[in-house]
This record gives sequence, C-alpha cells and structure tokens, in this order.
Amino acid sequence: MRATSIAEIIEHAEKFEQDLVEFYREISNHTSHEGARMVTDYIALHTRHIKEMLSELPEEKRQHICSIPLSYKPPIPGKQCFEFIELPDDATADDVLEAAISFDEDLLQMYRCVARQDSGQDVKEFFEELVQTLERNQVE
Repeated sequence: MRATSIAEIIEHAEKFEQDLVEFYREISNHTSHEGARMVTDYIALHTRHIKEMLSELPEEKRQHICSIPLSYKPPIPGKQCFEFIELPDDATADDVLEAAISFDEDLLQMYRCVARQDSGQDVKEFFEELVQTLERNQVE
C-alpha cells in the first residue's frame, strides 16, 4: 500500500460521511416505517464527526495534524460499503440501526489503524477521540 497523509484520510472520511447522509436521506424518503424514518434522520444529523472535531482544534494544531504522513494507508471505507447493505423498501428502525453500526465499524477500523501508526501523539489522540466519539454514538 502506498503511503498517505492525514489530510487524505480526513478527506476520504468526510466524503464517506457525506455519502452516508445521502444514503440515509434516500432511505428516509422511501420507507413507510415512521421509526425507520426517525432513525435515519437522526443518524444523518450525526455523521459529521471529523468536521466537528477538526473545527474544535486550534488552526495551528489542525494544520500540523493534517500535514503528517502515514507509514501505510489504512483500509478506507467508500462506496463498496454500501454494496453490502441491502435495506428493503419497508426497512424497520432495527434494519437501519444495523446498517449504521456496520458503517461505523468501517470508520472505526480506519480510525484505529491510523491511531496505531507511529505518527505522533497529536494524531494518536485525535483519532482515539474519534474512535471514542463513534463508540459513544453507537451506544446512544
């Protein structure tokens, strides 16, 4: 695998989160179950983890983290993740939650991989905090 930078990882994660929002909007528009619609709307509102966390960092620290190269490219979630999720038109809230957990696991795998690399304490802390945020959201 080729080396990559934190900025590229963040860019991919943001794109994936945007794709998730669209995925959930589409489900919400096509489901007849009110519970599923409520869950999809809720999840769509809470998929902006990276942007929110980056916006909380001082500019200098944000630039520093984004400029750091990684030794190896972690598994990057993308469109292929959606191919494995088949939700029927009458998807229930449980179906939607199961899909959401699957997507979170894809992101968690990437974040954990980045946190384990020897890229400095700032990067490790940032991605460990992302992992903790996603894990808290799963529990909620």
